[in-house]
Amino acid sequence: MMLRYKSGEEIRLGDHVTFGGNAGAIGLVVVGPTGDRDNDWQFETNGPGVLVVEATPTSFTRVYLRNPETKSELLFVSRTKNG
Repeated sequence: MMLRYKSGEEIRLGDHVTFGGNAGAIGLVVVGPTGDRDNDWQFETNGPGVLVVEATPTSFTRVYLRNPETKSELLFVSRTKNG
């Protein structure tokens, strides 16, 4: 199972994104159990999805999105050099 942005690109760990107009990055991509504690907890608690990490000069926000392909406020900006 691959998770995708509404625009069709595959969501990958470390992608640079905007969410609700704020800059951020994909901090976790969860499609099933992997043996990683954080990944498996999110999957068991919330199902498949992505963790968006936003950092602004005044705040730090983390939001878990199920069905990211339906979220028009989640926009792909660029890939990391490793991605």
